[in-house]
Amino acid sequence: MTLRDAFFLRGLPTMSPLALPSAIVNTSKGSGRFLRALMVCLCLHASLGCDAPSTPPSPAPAPSTRVPPDTAAPVVTITAGPDLETTSTDAVLAFEATDLAGSVAGLECRLDGDAFAACTSPTTLTALALGKHSFQVRARDDSGNVSVPATHAWSVVELVPGPEPKAVVYAAPTGLTPSPHFEVEVLEEGFAPRSSFVNYHPARIVTTPGIPGTEHHAGRSFSFTTFETPAPVKVRVKRLTGAFSSAVVRPTRYGISPTQVAPDTLEFTLEPEQKVSVELDTSMALCYYDGVVCVRDILTIFADKKDEVSPVASYPEAEIARPKPGLHAGNVTFLNNTLPLASTLGSVNGAKAVVFGPGVYDIGYWEVPPSIEHIHLEGGAMVFGAINTLPLGTPPAPDDYLEAWKFTLRPTFQLTGHGVLSGSKLPWHVTQDFAYCEDDLCGWWKMTRLLRIQAKAFTVADVTLADSPYWTVALGSAGDAQPTGHLDGVKILAQWSHNNDGAPLTTNGSIKNSFVQTNDDGVTLTASGGTIEQCVMWQFNNGASFQLGWYPKTISNITIKGIDLIHGEWWWGAGDNSGLLTFGPTSDPSSGAITNIDVSDVRIEGDVLRLVGLTPSPGQKLANVKFTDIRVDAWGNDTFNSKRFNVIEGLGGASIKGLAFNGLTVGGQLVDEANSETLGQMTVTGDVTGLTFGP
Repeated sequence: MTLRDAFFLRGLPTMSPLALPSAIVNTSKGSGRFLRALMVCLCLHASLGCDAPSTPPSPAPAPSTRVPPDTAAPVVTITAGPDLETTSTDAVLAFEATDLAGSVAGLECRLDGDAFAACTSPTTLTALALGKHSFQVRARDDSGNVSVPATHAWSVVELVPGPEPKAVVYAAPTGLTPSPHFEVEVLEEGFAPRSSFVNYHPARIVTTPGIPGTEHHAGRSFSFTTFETPAPVKVRVKRLTGAFSSAVVRPTRYGISPTQVAPDTLEFTLEPEQKVSVELDTSMALCYYDGVVCVRDILTIFADKKDEVSPVASYPEAEIARPKPGLHAGNVTFLNNTLPLASTLGSVNGAKAVVFGPGVYDIGYWEVPPSIEHIHLEGGAMVFGAINTLPLGTPPAPDDYLEAWKFTLRPTFQLTGHGVLSGSKLPWHVTQDFAYCEDDLCGWWKMTRLLRIQAKAFTVADVTLADSPYWTVALGSAGDAQPTGHLDGVKILAQWSHNNDGAPLTTNGSIKNSFVQTNDDGVTLTASGGTIEQCVMWQFNNGASFQLGWYPKTISNITIKGIDLIHGEWWWGAGDNSGLLTFGPTSDPSSGAITNIDVSDVRIEGDVLRLVGLTPSPGQKLANVKFTDIRVDAWGNDTFNSKRFNVIEGLGGASIKGLAFNGLTVGGQLVDEANSETLGQMTVTGDVTGLTFGP
């Protein structure tokens, strides 16, 4: 059988080689060549469909259990970091890592190319240098694979100060209730309006048997705010109780015309050191038994000159004490009541200067030892209490003050700052030993003054002195070697009752750029050589703005100029302790000579009862008292119809010589010789010579 024959077999039916006829098999004469050829043919035939021998298939191999190795690195991402450019030398960076094939075993970080070190998220960097910085973080998984580092780059640049507001406003002291009547904001171009906290002192009600009390002030209140500014600044005032129709800003000398920008809001501009009263038609009422129109809801705004350097900057910090806000007084019994009136401050650890920062303090009556030279009330400080700066030597007992001329005065003392010293929590007429006096007769010498100064030289600057329990500023020694003091930028206000005197003018001293509202004598003129200038005055129903009297004295060379009396609420007529300048009556027969008093550039606004009430004591001489450029709006408020407007009397041995009025106008009309009794409302009796009127 040839190979061709074998291929011929392709056409045969498929069969097993074992089924071939034995004859075919045997035909090859046993030739091995034939058999091999036959097998080839059979295999070819099988590949084309021959049935294979029936043999069982081999089993499939078992699947492999070998896990392939983890070669995938984690992925790390920085989720937070500093801006690309910042002035902060600190940075916080947050980051996270994930690993799909395993778990993250740890994180490593580095800064600016340093070696990687283990870290956690977030990471905080501090004290970074100016310049460029690069932070990298990488992750490592549990198979040892390390991620590509994630990078955050930024630059720390030098801070270039931007514009800041020029005015300094004070936040609301914690625990202090603001005025329910007014809000005040300071407006500066380029900055959001800023609130200036408005303090609130309602009228103190005092009822003393036999003496007019303050029941006629019921319902009145003082709202006041202070800020510092080096330049003119716009102020916005909002009336919290509703709309108003008209407004006046006093003193009118300033020429401020407010703009009403909403039914309950007005705006105007203040210059540095201006002190104003904002008076709305809805703030007015009838007072003093309906005899006088007055401001019921008082709002005063004080634009203090901005401090460039702190008044206590010269003291090393080790010599400064800074009490914390809170209670600094122990309890005492006063009229069967337990009150915190006895100060616990003492020497404040021997400090030379004591600074009350923003906040509320209750200090009671504080006897300040001579070791303390300076007390500073920062803006935003409300200090409730009274201050008595003790003289040198053994601290005097309360009754020793009757002979205060025996004291040895300390060399100096300063009270400064834009904060508030308020006596509103001290009982009326409380004495220094915490007893009560109805009037002066039971112990005027030991009454608690709001500020009692016993120093040869002193300065009071910028502070607000509110609601005194007796006199406001007093010298501990009226008969000593004539202390010299200067009051500058001081605000005296919320003085509701008799004995609420203001301050004394000292030898060669001064009171300037101040606001003085009192219900007794505003400034007592008891020493020579002093000057009062650029002050705004507001007199309630009792006392004179400037008082020469109460006892005979010899003084000279006093200058009073640039005064705005925005309200004189005198109404009781026959009582001659009323007016711009008076000598309060006394029966003391001692002699004295008051000479060379110069009063000029004075504006008296509204209806006023009196310009002068000069009724010197029997032995008192007055000479060369000169008034120049005095403008009075109108006479009025004479509730008792006494017709005693201007009283000039030299009776019982007293004399008045060389009294001159130059440029006195009433309602814009000049007072001269011819109309001095009618337009000038002058009543002149007794030994009065050299009285003149002129332009």
